[in-house]
Amino acid sequence: VFGFIIGIKKKDIVPFYYILWLTIFPFLIDIIFPFNKIENLYEMRTYSSFYIFIMLVYQISISKNIFKQFVKENTYIIIALGLIFIYFIFLSLFRNVGFNYLIYLRRNISHVLLFMYLTICIPKNKSIFYFLFITFVIQIFIGLFQEMNFFQFSFNIHATGIVKFLTGAMTGNNLYADLLTVICIIFIHECLNLNNEYIRSKRIFYIGTIVLSIFLIFDSGIRMALLSFIIGIGIIIYNYNKKIFLGVLAFSLLIYIYSGFFYNIIFTGEIVYDWNASSNSQRQSGILNIFQGWDYVQYSTLAYSFILISEYFVLNPFFGSGLYFKANGYDGIISYTTANQTDVTFALYITEFGIIGLI
Repeated sequence: VFGFIIGIKKKDIVPFYYILWLTIFPFLIDIIFPFNKIENLYEMRTYSSFYIFIMLVYQISISKNIFKQFVKENTYIIIALGLIFIYFIFLSLFRNVGFNYLIYLRRNISHVLLFMYLTICIPKNKSIFYFLFITFVIQIFIGLFQEMNFFQFSFNIHATGIVKFLTGAMTGNNLYADLLTVICIIFIHECLNLNNEYIRSKRIFYIGTIVLSIFLIFDSGIRMALLSFIIGIGIIIYNYNKKIFLGVLAFSLLIYIYSGFFYNIIFTGEIVYDWNASSNSQRQSGILNIFQGWDYVQYSTLAYSFILISEYFVLNPFFGSGLYFKANGYDGIISYTTANQTDVTFALYITEFGIIGLI
């Protein structure tokens, strides 16, 4: 109700309130009223879809000009949503999965609605910058407290599957590390921009925040986030100064040449699987272990994507295999009852819905 009131009075607040609903509010609520089960948190977050939908409908209904602008800016998106809705109904009837596909669409459509809202109401650049940074700082502070085993989500206290839960205000290590990676790369780029008026006078403070976030990304144990961060930094350095980029690349190649030596010293030359890692940071050794070939990759989430594409997608590449909501899912590895990693999302979507669904 509070969100609707402030959204009606000040429409620029709506995107920020929606993002807080997904990233910060659940964490604060869990401290006072523990969710106990992650499913309860998911249920609470689904209402964000209704919120952004209602606020979008309200904005386009108060003015004919805004409605025309909305249709003009989102014509292709509206057509695409209509087609995917029809396609999901067709698959639901053909595969006898009930309303599962439509529920899946409802749970994942809110980000599209946010994008559509931003086409008719864009907050000021200054507001976006400071909101992003304040959110970034809050997430970092929560992560630092979790390093000391404080402020864990109620449903993670007795959970297993990872050495240390470092989730910030998100629900899992992977989401948290991915969020920090994206925002950190943005602020590194802005710190190198000497003309940025928001950073110019407090550059040291921003750099310190970035350093803390890099530590948390590494200690999250999420290899894909760390690898994405390294690639992102490489692109930034290349665009900023090609000579520095070549120097960093040469240094990295040198480290790679001797990595086997250092690796043997640090990790005794053994492949460190997820379940054998003694810390989240040791779990990051998987970036080196990938050079061991399939012996290691078969136990990583990269293998999940490979299995989905090579064994299931090829069976029905146009319409997809449609096993996600079946009892055993994809050979018991991935299904609607399992916690599916974010880096499997693309392979899972194209395997379930096929090339037509992707288009």
